[in-house]
Amino acid sequence: LSTIPGVTPRIEYFGLLAIAFIAPQICKRAWSSLANWPPILDINCLMVLAGAGAVAIGDVTEGATVVVLFGLSDWLESLATTSVREAIRAIIDLKPEVAVLAESRKTIQVEDVEKGMQLEVRAGE
Repeated sequence: LSTIPGVTPRIEYFGLLAIAFIAPQICKRAWSSLANWPPILDINCLMVLAGAGAVAIGDVTEGATVVVLFGLSDWLESLATTSVREAIRAIIDLKPEVAVLAESRKTIQVEDVEKGMQLEVRAGE
């Protein structure tokens, strides 16, 4: 596309717009990791440096590509994390409230189960 006259400047405008839209969230997370003591140089800091460096040397499309792809990967990671959290909650909800002792068939609260107790587990419970 850079060989087509007049296209390169427009692509750079889209790149600057993409950077302006996505970079603030990345910068915010980078700043919070650097503001703690000891400061932590994490992936957010590296992405800010990569995007700013690309723009500084005049390669706006490269900077925009880095920022957009990192923003996309961060969004996909948050979707996966949300899905996993919901799955873990569903598993925790399956926890029984009572347990049945194997020898006496006495029902006790799960919190009262101690190490070494033999429990009866029926199909479907």
